[in-house]
Amino acid sequence: MAVPDDDDPDKLSTFALRRRRDRFRKELRDLLSIAEPTEFLQLVWSLASLHEGEFGRARRFGPNFGPQEMEQAKERFRFAPWLLETLVNEYLTTSLKSGPRRLNVQNHNAANALISKLVELENAEDGVWLKTGNILHLVGHLAQRQFPWQRGYDYFLQLYRSLFVFDFPDALARFEENVGISVERFAFCGFALRAHLQDRPFASMSIDLSEVKISERERDIVFKKLSLPLLQARRTASTLRGEAGLTGYKKSALRLSPCIVLPGGTHLMAPLPALITLRISNGIYYDIVGPGGINEQMGKRFEDYVAMLIDGFLPEITAIREKPYAPKKGMNYRSSDLALLSGGTVSLLIECKAKRASHASKFAESAAEAEGLTDLAYGIFQVWRHIAHRRLGHVDGDLKFSLAIKGVLLTLDTWADMSSTLQAEIFRLAHEIRQAKGAEIIEEDLIPVGFMHIQDFEGLLSTATASSLIAAVELWLHHPEYKGWSLWSVHDRNPGREPIDERPLFDTFPKPSGMRWLTREAVVMPAQERQGSDN
Repeated sequence: MAVPDDDDPDKLSTFALRRRRDRFRKELRDLLSIAEPTEFLQLVWSLASLHEGEFGRARRFGPNFGPQEMEQAKERFRFAPWLLETLVNEYLTTSLKSGPRRLNVQNHNAANALISKLVELENAEDGVWLKTGNILHLVGHLAQRQFPWQRGYDYFLQLYRSLFVFDFPDALARFEENVGISVERFAFCGFALRAHLQDRPFASMSIDLSEVKISERERDIVFKKLSLPLLQARRTASTLRGEAGLTGYKKSALRLSPCIVLPGGTHLMAPLPALITLRISNGIYYDIVGPGGINEQMGKRFEDYVAMLIDGFLPEITAIREKPYAPKKGMNYRSSDLALLSGGTVSLLIECKAKRASHASKFAESAAEAEGLTDLAYGIFQVWRHIAHRRLGHVDGDLKFSLAIKGVLLTLDTWADMSSTLQAEIFRLAHEIRQAKGAEIIEEDLIPVGFMHIQDFEGLLSTATASSLIAAVELWLHHPEYKGWSLWSVHDRNPGREPIDERPLFDTFPKPSGMRWLTREAVVMPAQERQGSDN
């Protein structure tokens, strides 16, 4: 009898695949269990620097890679940050072995072995999962894990967007009540820490920041909020990752506390410093979430933000804001959040959704198990209802709508990023809402609606014109070649102009109260500029 090829999961039984998975997990754990904490975290910091092309930093604090090895590792995404984040979390959940045997992290073979064992484990887990799961659903998981890292966190709009959306009295007051300092001081102190850790892996817990007008009290509050002592980080990671699921898609202890206080308590380290930027921007949500209409106010601020981007980058487009209307007494509706008018014609309707997606929603085992999709489905329903009510003469009778008008569901979080199964489930729910609440909506009102994350929208604006945007949306929603693509990627095929210098435009944007400290000189370069400046 032929023996199945151990390297070909398709030829292995489920039992054999599980045994293979368990072997790789043990091999990874064996390596992690002999890594000294400070040395391991410094290794991850240096590998993150290598991935960013900062080879000098990587060699100064990391393994003895040669120049060619580093170039190849960067080009092949060998030490991609999503892998490093998973590796840190797996380390935090692994018990250390006593004894003299220790992992020599200065030897580049150790770094390669750690990543290889992690990738082998993840591939083996995928093999088990795919015996019964839908590969298209797994593609969505990959997108949720990798794309935010590929888009990047260290750029102006990442910080600006969040501080703009959270800039309203209830959110600012709740943050200060929960944290002990204002959003402005928290963001400034966090930015200072991020800058300090740009060129070195460590920061002293008692570092003197008075030169940049940060008090000891402010420093202590922010450091405590952004970090956990190693033992507590281990407990937190074990709790977060104790639930069943694939290793690469489990919760990360670094999202809430991106820094770890090293044994002895005198220094902290951020193995992936970019997560500090994420925590002081998007992560502010963790400190303001709760009752009291916060989510509704965030939604309005998000609409304001998107309208501001359109007005700034595409002045030839008029962004018509939502308006109330009542066809009959007691029948009160609102139009789409934004209707984009150019050349005398409305060609695009946008529904903005600021609701945050839970980790369980992003990485649910199946689309039917994902939470919170009804709100997104209602956004699609609202676009269809707008089209129906305009046809019936209830709203926008003075506006010309394109016969090829499209809709976009623009989200602040990565809800259905590149996930065809989640998108299909959202459309299914939208049709259910239509059957229950939209008897007036007929088939011709069901215009195509695409899903887009705000970072993709921001990314295409510097090369967009009104005509190139509308043309890209047409291809995105209709051409089979672009099925499953992001709108940003489709637009990049036929941009409307050369990239503009965004910085003078950013200077015209209103400064959120949480960013009053920021000057142009302090701004971290946008993602596309950073990529162009890599060594």
